[in-house]
Amino acid sequence: MSYTTLLQTGASGNRVDIVFLGDGYTAGQLAGDYRGDVQAMITYLFEAGDLTEPFGRYKDYFNIHAIDVASRESGADVEPEGINVDTALDAKYYWDGSTERLLYIDDNLADAIVQREFEGTDIAAEMRFVTVNSDRYGGGGGSYGVYAGGNPSAREVAVHEIGHSFAGLADEYDDYNPKAVSTYRGSEPASPNLTKDASGARWAEWLGYDQPGIGIIGAYEGGAYVDNGIFRPSEDSKMRSLNNPFDAVSQQAFILNFYDYVKPLDGWSHADATGPLTGVTQLSVDPISDATIGVEWRVNGQTVGGDTLTLDLSSLGLAPGDYQVSARAFDDTGLVRAVDPRTEQTVNWTVRLSASESSVPSDENDTLSNPVFPSSINGLGGRDTLRLDGTLADFAIAPVEGGFAIARTGQPDAVLSASGIEVLTFTDATLELHGGEPATGTYALYQTVFDRTPDLTGLSYWVQRAETGLPLIDIAKLFTQSSEFTSAYGVDPSDEVLVDRLYANVFGRNAEDGGKAFWLNALSNGASDAEVVLGFSQSTELLAQIDNQVDDGFFILV
Repeated sequence: MSYTTLLQTGASGNRVDIVFLGDGYTAGQLAGDYRGDVQAMITYLFEAGDLTEPFGRYKDYFNIHAIDVASRESGADVEPEGINVDTALDAKYYWDGSTERLLYIDDNLADAIVQREFEGTDIAAEMRFVTVNSDRYGGGGGSYGVYAGGNPSAREVAVHEIGHSFAGLADEYDDYNPKAVSTYRGSEPASPNLTKDASGARWAEWLGYDQPGIGIIGAYEGGAYVDNGIFRPSEDSKMRSLNNPFDAVSQQAFILNFYDYVKPLDGWSHADATGPLTGVTQLSVDPISDATIGVEWRVNGQTVGGDTLTLDLSSLGLAPGDYQVSARAFDDTGLVRAVDPRTEQTVNWTVRLSASESSVPSDENDTLSNPVFPSSINGLGGRDTLRLDGTLADFAIAPVEGGFAIARTGQPDAVLSASGIEVLTFTDATLELHGGEPATGTYALYQTVFDRTPDLTGLSYWVQRAETGLPLIDIAKLFTQSSEFTSAYGVDPSDEVLVDRLYANVFGRNAEDGGKAFWLNALSNGASDAEVVLGFSQSTELLAQIDNQVDDGFFILV
């Protein structure tokens, strides 16, 4: 006997090892019939779509090995029909003496072979199948998922039986006796897919989920071979009748059991480090599968990156010093809703950045990414871009002396103080710093006419119009023709009403006699409403009010 590895996705220490054995295959049939029946089962297990999920989605979690077991004769025993053959694992139908399709083998014989073959290796054979050289429908379960290798329909039996032996699932069907109603009298089942609680609270995280191919997850009466007093998660699934998918609760049970043998990460950089890392600016992780594992990076407790396998500390605008860096790898398939620590893994580093290794910006055109919150960053000279890992709505931006304060929405205490930054990029928008005339004049017009902080979209539009040649007086005319201006000042307001309301809206006070007389005289001598509005917007008093908002420039959409 010998074994062959058919699929190797990683080290067995971090994989579920599937092991196949055969029974009723002679030495001459091993290379052809046996290997063909094994491969057919592997293909079905990982490529049958919804029928065998979650295996397809989690294929990277498995290694697969086949042990060549030669029998003296082909086939399996069918004792009621007088068929007895000499096979290595003593496979036979009618295993219970009455059910033809119940095909099983002698566990002790199979266990001895598995132990002998893998002794001295790290292969633990966590999931075990036996294919029997027969085309008569049948299969069974215990420590092994046994199936008739020559009968394609029997593969479903094997997958159902692995639900018992590997995932701890119970049968969800009743006793099929329409003449007698049976009731469950036992204690709360250990199996995750049955409960005595009619509310289904055992799988509360899935209640109401409309699963494709299954229907609504709820609490359906019947299971464990009885009609009443026991409840299952779905109307029908593979644990109730074959040729159905596993329902969401059963899929979750499989996945959680995968994580009994597998951790989300196969490895990570500097895994043997015992103290602060020096001379290091890049860290990386190696997930068991990109298809199932997401990664979240943090520096000093603040999220700095999305789903990426490598973190470049030199791009974060970090000053010299020690930083606590972590990567949390977690199952992000959505197929596990139960909170379970097995589904995630966090690794930590302490990184000591020197002046030469830190990403203190230069006087060049720098691009800085995913800064640490809270901290500060100064782009110095050049045209510097700061990339933020989220949408514009995910952040609040406010002017402060010398620059801007940036905070994540909902986290106002974790503030990034930014200066010397000319461009902010988000996943859905780009902001560009503008200042001086005519940008400041446009901002002041907004404040004058509408008595409010400019909205970003409108301000961006009018600043760009002004910077491409539209005079401020023309913008003022358009503003005074807007419905918002009419709402604030009235339709064709008198000169006195206009001046009084401008003083109230712009300066928050009543007009002094001299100032009021000046503007009324201007209007009586032919000045337009727009010219008066523009004059108010350029007043020393208003510019002093908005100085902290425009002194260092302000951001607009580009």
